[in-house]
Amino acid sequence: MSAGLTGDGIDECVSVVIHGVEHRLHATTARALSDALLKTLDAYNDQVRAVLADPALRALLPRVPSDELIV
Repeated sequence: MSAGLTGDGIDECVSVVIHGVEHRLHATTARALSDALLKTLDAYNDQVRAVLADPALRALLPRVPSDELIV
């Protein structure tokens, strides 16, 4: 994934490349996408925190070596 500004003369001002596919977005659309992704990630993190807080549920999670975790 990469993001950058498009060149002059292009209506859309933000270029986002995901899996090799370029998407050109207006700044307001890029901001709305960013806000939606953050909201979704926050909800996911809340779910993970709830599972980790419950010892019974935490015991069901696979043991992943710390060097393999993505942080």
